[in-house]
Amino acid sequence: EELTRRFKEHPHSVVLLAMVSDNITAFNGDQLYELYRLMNDTMRASAFAVDIKRFIDKDAAALVGRIITDFTQQDTTGLPVSLSSLRGKYVLGDFWASWCQPCRNENPALVNIYNRFKGKGFEILGVSLDAQKMAWLRAIRSDGLPWLHVSDLRGWQNGAARQFKIKYIPDNILIDPQGRIIAKDVHGEMLVRQLQSVL
Repeated sequence: EELTRRFKEHPHSVVLLAMVSDNITAFNGDQLYELYRLMNDTMRASAFAVDIKRFIDKDAAALVGRIITDFTQQDTTGLPVSLSSLRGKYVLGDFWASWCQPCRNENPALVNIYNRFKGKGFEILGVSLDAQKMAWLRAIRSDGLPWLHVSDLRGWQNGAARQFKIKYIPDNILIDPQGRIIAKDVHGEMLVRQLQSVL
C-alpha cells in the first residue's frame, strides 16, 4: 500500500518502478494496471515495465484457445451488432478509442492490413472505449476506418473490454471462423504474419 501511494505521487520514478517490479507478486493484475497507466512511454519501454505488463497480461493471455462468449453492442447508427454475426470469417476485435493517441497512430497500418486481407475471409470489428459518441464518430471519419464499429459508450467500463480482460489500448483479439480466440495483442507485421498463416 505504501509503495502504491508513493508511485502514484511519483509515477516517473525509476527507483519506485524497480521496487514495484521486485515486489510484483504482492500486487494483483488490476493494481499493477492502475500503476502501469500512470507511466509515460519512456517508463513503459524499460525492462521493469515490460515485466509488469507481462504480469498484467497473464490472465488475458489465457483467453487464447477459448471459444468466445458472444456480445452485442450498437453500431454507429444505433443498430445492434453481435460478434457472432461475423462467424465464418477470421475476425480481429480491435479495442481502441478516439482519445487514445497510440490507437490513432496505429490506424493507418491497420487500414492497410484490412485492405490487403478483407476479400480473403477477414473482417475487423472495432470496439470503442469512448464515452462521447461524436468524438468516436469523428475519429472513425478522420482516420478513414471502413470496417464495422460498435460501442456501448461506457468508456473503460465497456462490457466487451471487461469480458476479454482488456487492460490497455490499443489491444485486440483474433478469432477464427469457429469463434475460437487464436491470438491476442497482435499488431503490425505480427498481425500480417498471423493472417498469412491462416488465410
